[in-house]
Amino acid sequence: MRQTFIIGQQYLEQLKDYVHTRRVAGQYEYTQKQALHEALELLFASATIEARPAHIREQEESRRQRIRRGLPK
Repeated sequence: MRQTFIIGQQYLEQLKDYVHTRRVAGQYEYTQKQALHEALELLFASATIEARPAHIREQEESRRQRIRRGLPK
């Protein structure tokens, strides 16, 4: 799934440096996507997460559909 995030310039630079470091160390095909997946796995492994209620998921889906169609609220 594709998702857009806004992150600070500092984090983006560190992410790029991290990927570069892994590539220089021999993992030539290592990507920013892989680095983000690993970071999220670590974050979620150490957190207690409560699932969003159905009505919140429905609101998110409705908003996503409006954005896809380009319709106003």
